Amino acid sequence: MRSNIFASYVIPTIGRPSLDQSIISILTQRFPEAEFEVIVVNDSGKELGKAEWQSSTRVQTINTNQCERSFARNTGAAIAKGRFLAFVDDDDWILPDSLSYFWNLVQQKQAAMYYGGYRFVDPTGNTLNEYYPDESGNCFIRFMAGEWQPLQATLIEINAFRAVGGFLPLNILRGGDEDVDLLRRISLKHDIEGVRELIATIRIDRSGSTTNYANLQEQSRQSRDLILNAADAFSRLHRSALDRRGSSAYWHGRLVWIYLGSVGWNFRQRKIFTAFSRLAYATLGLFASFRYWLTLKFWHGATRPHHAEGWLAVE
Repeated sequence: MRSNIFASYVIPTIGRPSLDQSIISILTQRFPEAEFEVIVVNDSGKELGKAEWQSSTRVQTINTNQCERSFARNTGAAIAKGRFLAFVDDDDWILPDSLSYFWNLVQQKQAAMYYGGYRFVDPTGNTLNEYYPDESGNCFIRFMAGEWQPLQATLIEINAFRAVGGFLPLNILRGGDEDVDLLRRISLKHDIEGVRELIATIRIDRSGSTTNYANLQEQSRQSRDLILNAADAFSRLHRSALDRRGSSAYWHGRLVWIYLGSVGWNFRQRKIFTAFSRLAYATLGLFASFRYWLTLKFWHGATRPHHAEGWLAVE
């Protein structure tokens, strides 16, 4: 029997007081079109305090025991019944009508991942910035270049999530770039679509965070190199560069940069055979971009640090 649940919101928690706000922001959504559920994964190692939301029939609480957030998220996703998955941290919240925005988008566009805008706030709730991404289709090269779409403002088709194996454990990524890594692995196989509305509010507060920010770039490089091992990574990157409206020259340069960066990374890891393999792909990318050799945009993409336009960059 097919479930009528449209979205399953998975919230891993370490027992922060802000958990209540996160859950209530979902439970108070005005969304008559379909059902939705909230799966709270308590990874704090202790019981959660009593709260009114615990009596809701939409909420299910399960316990992991201080495993780590990738394990907690995967555990929640394993029991989810929704057609789509959404992941919200216990100090963030979604905005009114977010589910309706996603529902309308899903009826109009076919993709494995849907996204919306997001607002960053400081620990006291003051707005720092707002972002309204505006991309669709094959965005693989953008994620591989180092851009990031927060999971809090993203909806992922559950079969696509499970097909890529969910989140990689943090011990594999050496610290916690699992969000970016997941988006890269999904965009390797699937297209994305977006809505120009604010979906989520994300609190920026590194105190108490479980993310290793000091090692974020190295985590990103490791994630990217694992994905470049896929047989269709180069062809997907090349098609993605061709699809960039009005900026194909820059993204062809970025393709070369991605592989050249992997060359250096693998030499430092003493993976000599892999380094030469990446060099061969960088050369192939260079020759595939011959029409752009006389443009500054191509060489900017191939040689300069990447700066996201609307999406945040992790590298």
